[in-house]
Amino acid sequence: MPTNKYISPPMVFYVVVFYIFASYMWWSFLLADKNAVAFEMREQKEQLLYNIENELPLDDETYFNTDRYLELDKKFNRQKWMIRSEGLVFMLLLALGAWQLMRTFSKEIALARQQNNFLLSITHELKSPMASIKLSLQTITRRGGLEEKFNKLATNAVSDVDRLETLVDNILLAAKIEAKSYPYNFDELNLSAFVNELVAKAQAYYGEEWKFETHIRPNVWMKMDPVSFASAIWNLLENSVKYSGSNKLIVISLSLSEGMAQISVADNGIGISGSEKRRVFDKFYRVGNELTRTAKGTGLGLFIVKRVSNNHKGDVTVQDNSPTGSKFVIKVPAWLTVDKSLSSEPKFKEPA
Repeated sequence: MPTNKYISPPMVFYVVVFYIFASYMWWSFLLADKNAVAFEMREQKEQLLYNIENELPLDDETYFNTDRYLELDKKFNRQKWMIRSEGLVFMLLLALGAWQLMRTFSKEIALARQQNNFLLSITHELKSPMASIKLSLQTITRRGGLEEKFNKLATNAVSDVDRLETLVDNILLAAKIEAKSYPYNFDELNLSAFVNELVAKAQAYYGEEWKFETHIRPNVWMKMDPVSFASAIWNLLENSVKYSGSNKLIVISLSLSEGMAQISVADNGIGISGSEKRRVFDKFYRVGNELTRTAKGTGLGLFIVKRVSNNHKGDVTVQDNSPTGSKFVIKVPAWLTVDKSLSSEPKFKEPA
């Protein structure tokens, strides 16, 4: 059975650019050659006229030592260098234009792939909990179900709904942040208690098989939007769980130095390669192929972490953990208080 074959747009672009370059090189060569031929004919003509005017033999070469010839030769060299310089400028402009178009093509192709990955991941993310909820409800509706089974199925259904709710919240938050329409409501809050609360929530959510080890500096405060900042930290916790593999230990730390709080979430999982580290915070970007990837996600979590950190006058980086795994570190402005209540005038103080 014959297959449909087509040439991709980038391939057509490369062929057209190559044809333009080749055609220009050929026409430049022809122009230079015709200029040389024209000079040679003009030279012969001028030599013949000079010899006739001065009653010299036709093959006499005295003409080549005259100012008349030197002026003609100078004009020819100017034309030759003009052709070369203008040709070089044109080639540079053409190369620059081609490079810019190639960059645009590459960005469009990358965006199309990211959007395709996003649609595939959304499909996978929605299909799994929906199927689970449907199965649970079908089992519940059958007669003769035991109370214990009912409770288990209901718990599973609630958990799947929570997953869907988190997914929808991430999509909406990412869209609002990118459109710069998210209403940040900053308040002075205890970051230490805030992180401890989120870790406790993660421990309850993922169960006792996971160990969340904390090293939290007490009484660290910061000015934050609690909703978006909670989403950022939760996404880091969720990301570490996804890629921890069989080593189910997550280490969360909070320290303070030079007026900056450093929140780190480290795992001992598969880690991230050097080339991927520069792209993991891009929107929709996920490592690997969406059809073969086992870890769940949409590629929005780390994008949210990056934007939220930036909008809190901070940043986030990813490092290699020792001996294996990854460590994500958020740095944001913060301060230390010695009292349990926040003073009206926050005083920056280095930890002892």
